[in-house]
Amino acid sequence: MRPAPGSDVYSLPLSVYPGRYVSLISRMALEGSADELIDQNVVSYDSDSDTATLGGTILEKYVASLHLPDRIGGLEDEEVMGHIMKLLRTKDIPIPDYHSKIFHSYIGFISINHFVLAILVGVLSRLDMLHPFIQLARRDTDKIITRTLSEVVAHELRSTMSPDGYGMHASSGVSLPLYQYGVLLPEIGGVKRSDLEYFFELVWNDRKGFIQLLSSNPFYAFGWSSIFCLIFKVFEKRKASTTGEQWAQLWYLLYRYRLFAPLVEEGLAQVLCSEIETRTRFHEFQGLSEIDGPFDEEDSRMVVRGYIKKMTRPGAEFPTSESPIQLMRVPYEAMHHMRVYELVAECVQATLPYTWVDIAALNEHCIHNANDAKNAVNNIHMHVCQVVTQFKEILDVDVAYITPEQRSEFLHALEKGDFIAVVSRALLASATYIAGRVKVDYGSSRVWRDMIAEIEFVASILKKRYPPDGVSRIFSPSLSDILKTARQNELIYSLSEPTSHVYKFARDSKAVLEELMIGFGITLEQDPIPEALPCAYSRCSTAHDGSASAWRKLLVCEGCLSVEYCSRDCQAKDWTNDHPTPHSMTCRALAEVGTRVN
Repeated sequence: MRPAPGSDVYSLPLSVYPGRYVSLISRMALEGSADELIDQNVVSYDSDSDTATLGGTILEKYVASLHLPDRIGGLEDEEVMGHIMKLLRTKDIPIPDYHSKIFHSYIGFISINHFVLAILVGVLSRLDMLHPFIQLARRDTDKIITRTLSEVVAHELRSTMSPDGYGMHASSGVSLPLYQYGVLLPEIGGVKRSDLEYFFELVWNDRKGFIQLLSSNPFYAFGWSSIFCLIFKVFEKRKASTTGEQWAQLWYLLYRYRLFAPLVEEGLAQVLCSEIETRTRFHEFQGLSEIDGPFDEEDSRMVVRGYIKKMTRPGAEFPTSESPIQLMRVPYEAMHHMRVYELVAECVQATLPYTWVDIAALNEHCIHNANDAKNAVNNIHMHVCQVVTQFKEILDVDVAYITPEQRSEFLHALEKGDFIAVVSRALLASATYIAGRVKVDYGSSRVWRDMIAEIEFVASILKKRYPPDGVSRIFSPSLSDILKTARQNELIYSLSEPTSHVYKFARDSKAVLEELMIGFGITLEQDPIPEALPCAYSRCSTAHDGSASAWRKLLVCEGCLSVEYCSRDCQAKDWTNDHPTPHSMTCRALAEVGTRVN
């Protein structure tokens, strides 16, 4: 009896299986009855019940009689694998070219009953079984396996599409490990240009299904990164002789793949994205001006839906914390390109949860590793400035392209997601870092300036769209952070050298922040920002006996970077054991375990 579909292999020794494979192939070939083996059905007659039962094909009977496993275990022996492939190509086979058909049919037989479960799921999702399979495929110089798998891929793509064409059907198909591990990898060996062209044509003909399947799980993209890069290089060499339409098709597929590139190996993603960005930016090829975006409105919707699904699925995991923000660019570009904004509110809701800046983590970086802190602050530019840029473009969309309902839903999504609070938290994080370091490079200061400019722009647009009470409601979650940011900016302004770029940025930012607060209805008289905060040392004579403006040069606590002293002497006194305070004890511990920021 054969085991039930999906069950484990037989409990026979592994050494038994290669011989049985050889025996099966030999009998099929040498008996010269391939047509009967492949196509003829066997009918069993039961005289007791007087009933006839369809018993399957003769090929199935042969396989059953040989007790072959449901999956291709036992092929670890390279000598046996070589023997199998040699048999397939032997001149002794009486019917010319039947070796390919026989082996193709055997793989096809498995696909009828167990291919998807036994190979795609049972083998390729198990790393211990993947290596023997690739070993066998390396012997397949005729690419019988490669082409058969390609056909199965195309079939699976079509069978797993949902009826509306928007993504995976929940009740059909399987999550193909084939995509995750990239079975058609060049590592199989012997992959020729014609194989890549064949595969490209196969994927291109079902490109929407292919992209939708990738959209259903970001980790499917990993195994395909090297394939795309290899295809790109092959077509790159042939671009002079390739028609504009063919090149445009390839370019489109690669551009769409950019949505998934940050989720694959970093080096490959960089190669792929840099090629795409450079050539589209300089319009190197004629006829490619429309490639940098979806071909039609349905493509645009497909990309946006894939992004929303990726971001909102339960337990979503990403290789790095930056990956969700890296993914953000393409769906918003897709909407802008085709002027399709019906999903903009859902897209905003999927985006905002990934844009919050963790101030506590940033301070921890500042304490322990200055380089990590700098990288974290510079990443704020990607996290926040990009999302602000995308949102303000939507806010500024002409009324001819976005309905009042779509605009209202978009504004409601911004309000519900505390968008301004997200931006102001990023401002505060950047200001906290700069206040702690004071001497920072131009790039970090530019990030600070850019974010100030972005929030000013968004605030001005919102004030045009909303009545004053509506603006106040949207900005209310962020008022505290805005005030803290203004205070940190004042601190930076006080500590910086007048000739430094930090001083100039802080000076410009001061005017912008004051204007913002006036726009929010917070006047300087009602909520004054002092020239300088009192010294944090409770026994500082300057703080008690004189006005705060009597001293100008504030020094930031070396431990937490958020409390100011009028001198290092006061900080040292605050840290002595004579007058332990919760702040001094905490910061002494922080400074001792990490690198002090001077």
